[in-house]
Amino acid sequence: MGAAFLLLTVLFVVSHAACKKPMTAMTEVHKGRQALMAGKAETALAHFQRATELDRKFIYFSTLPQSAITYTGRALYQLGRFSEARQAFEHATLEFADDSMARLYLGITLVRQGDRERGVQETTAGLRAIYQWLDDIEANLPQGVYWDINRDIRSEIERVLEQMTDRRLSAEQLIETTEWVGNRMEWEIDAARRDEQASRNRE
Repeated sequence: MGAAFLLLTVLFVVSHAACKKPMTAMTEVHKGRQALMAGKAETALAHFQRATELDRKFIYFSTLPQSAITYTGRALYQLGRFSEARQAFEHATLEFADDSMARLYLGITLVRQGDRERGVQETTAGLRAIYQWLDDIEANLPQGVYWDINRDIRSEIERVLEQMTDRRLSAEQLIETTEWVGNRMEWEIDAARRDEQASRNRE
């Protein structure tokens, strides 16, 4: 991660702003996010699938990079279609190395399917990547100060990783806690944007 990742973020933002096709995919992902967060997974899935049809390599950048394929997997996951969700997450982890949300959800999907060993490995990698990403943007990007302000997410990740090391988490607890991290990261996208805009308005 670090400087190279931050440069990649800027390049993606510039390139997506410069051409119509990814902007259309961005619109679909934006609509899909709204539906997903409202618990309307079927509607969300339709938007995310359209986004991947328009641009299969599209990454939604709101500081946090997340591919349209990952969002498709998350809608499938919410619908309980775990085999299809797993395929989407596995594809995303192979194609987008910095999409830590894909690895996070791949992990708990594997746990749900009974592959606890690999599931714990992938979940651990996803949690650590998100933790590092939050530290990186806080240290390197101006908007980083608006993310995880009270360190709630990082504190929860620390707690979970410790319990995973000691094997004190049941599969159900692991899934529940990891879903909380994923949902909170998604919520944080909009919260950070609102806080940043409020700060600018006060200037």
